Amino acid sequence: MQKVSKASGFSFDSTNVANEITAVQNVYNEYQTSVEYGFVDPETGIAEMNDKMMAAGLQKIIDEKAAQLAAWRSKQKKFKERSKMLRRPEIRAAQVVRREKSVKTGTTRTGCG
Repeated sequence: MQKVSKASGFSFDSTNVANEITAVQNVYNEYQTSVEYGFVDPETGIAEMNDKMMAAGLQKIIDEKAAQLAAWRSKQKKFKERSKMLRRPEIRAAQVVRREKSVKTGTTRTGCG
């Protein structure tokens, strides 16, 4: 059975770092062929590329993605906790009683899914 990532469902919004992504991609494009095909020593070529990518804003991209992921996970955790709470028998029983009362009295709440 394949393990599902804990970040499954997360979608990164790159709007805040669009310029940095473009700059980092340009650096990658500059070095990709020469490193990939061995035109430069990989040790020095990759180190140089990484330094230039960091200067182009790679750390800002990493930090933005980490912040968005942390916020998303926090929302997911709250949602799971609320869902777990709503599945508790006493909560479900209270919901059923309220629903039965509303049916008997003819009052229903609109806008509930």
